[in-house]
Amino acid sequence: MNYDSGPFLEDLRSTFELDCAPKLIRSNTNLIYDCGDSILRLTPNSFRSADEVRRELHWMAFVGSKTEDVVHLIGDGPADTQQFMRGEESFTVAKLEKIHGEPVAKEQWNSDHFERLGKLTGMMHRIGQEYAPSKDVALTEWDEIPEADLARHLPDDERELPRLNQAASSYLGQMPREAGSYGPIHYDIHAGNYLLTSDDRLVLFDFENSCRGHHINDIAVVLYYARLNPLSAGITDFASLFLEAFWRGYETEYAIPQEEVLNIPWLLLNRGLLVYAYVLKIWPGELDEEQSKIAGRIDDLIRHDRTKLNL
Repeated sequence: MNYDSGPFLEDLRSTFELDCAPKLIRSNTNLIYDCGDSILRLTPNSFRSADEVRRELHWMAFVGSKTEDVVHLIGDGPADTQQFMRGEESFTVAKLEKIHGEPVAKEQWNSDHFERLGKLTGMMHRIGQEYAPSKDVALTEWDEIPEADLARHLPDDERELPRLNQAASSYLGQMPREAGSYGPIHYDIHAGNYLLTSDDRLVLFDFENSCRGHHINDIAVVLYYARLNPLSAGITDFASLFLEAFWRGYETEYAIPQEEVLNIPWLLLNRGLLVYAYVLKIWPGELDEEQSKIAGRIDDLIRHDRTKLNL
């Protein structure tokens, strides 16, 4: 089906009473449309159920009631989502405020920015401790979300990635789920999921992977993607530089037990394996030059992290 022209767009425009023609700007899994001053997100029900989306949006709306530094829903919150059907396909639709901002630039990719990322993450964890939803809208546990099943796309070759994944999963599975260091997490904070506004705020979006998990795992995810970012290339001992600044910001908002930091190497390996599995899922078959470069960088980080763990 053609999602960026013709009857599909016309149906979207009329159904949601849009003032201008929606423009498809992203289509990895969700269909993301720029609608002028708003964003329309269509989540295929074949990928995530309407109930899963409702849980995500309930959490996002709660965070939005506490801070301006996250994307906000338009309408009456999660209850205002609608179903959109076209042929045999159905979607859960959320209408979001458009964030007017820019991605972080190379000259801004420094310790000051990493400190701000720490503060943003700490704020999310602090707000999460206030979140007490009813059971019917509570977030799913980290090991039950759709992304937890990505490892089945890992190739079984001489690198023994399925074995590594099993080891990492077993390690995460035995980590205690204790109040204060476990709760709602965003689980996908990276430079593609926040923008820098003209009034100098970092505004976070894309809550799709939100779940209940270990705060230190959320932190490891931020570090993982910061290492993977091309802006980090060539920076000596980047992880130490990043974490030193990150903790300065994080601890202005929240604190977790210091021993939790010891889990980071395992959590980095776990995220690397999931990201590698994800790119192989969305890029089946032979990779082009750019895809090969990205996959190679991810593979390099897996090799680095398994070496640190003597795996």
